[in-house]
Amino acid sequence: MSVGILLVTHEGLGQAFRDNAEATWPVDLPASIAVFEVVRDRDMELSRGQALALIDSLDSGDGVLALIDVGGATPFNIIHGLLGPRLMMVTGLNFAMLMRSLTYAHLPIAEVAEKAAEGAIREVAIYPEETV
Repeated sequence: MSVGILLVTHEGLGQAFRDNAEATWPVDLPASIAVFEVVRDRDMELSRGQALALIDSLDSGDGVLALIDVGGATPFNIIHGLLGPRLMMVTGLNFAMLMRSLTYAHLPIAEVAEKAAEGAIREVAIYPEETV
């Protein structure tokens, strides 16, 4: 079993991340992954219910890690009210975060979340370095 991965993003972003992960990974993805893209002006409770259904379908017993594009925005707000022992989230989604989540999905959910955040942060840099 492994931690399920749920990409919760503004419309158009999540599927692009998933498609690129599938294209980059050399074989089948090592974890179940689903995308929930927030549609503008959709009812918050309806969206929360749809997200919960995806979470239930992804959870094989090891929990689900939600990767959110922007903290404090609508995707964050939908998931925040659902957090608990079987659902954690990491904000600031980038491709490194997703790839690390998939790589370490076999670990306990808290460790997957930590690896995801570490990977995302490590890939943020300013170049050329000497100007910083």
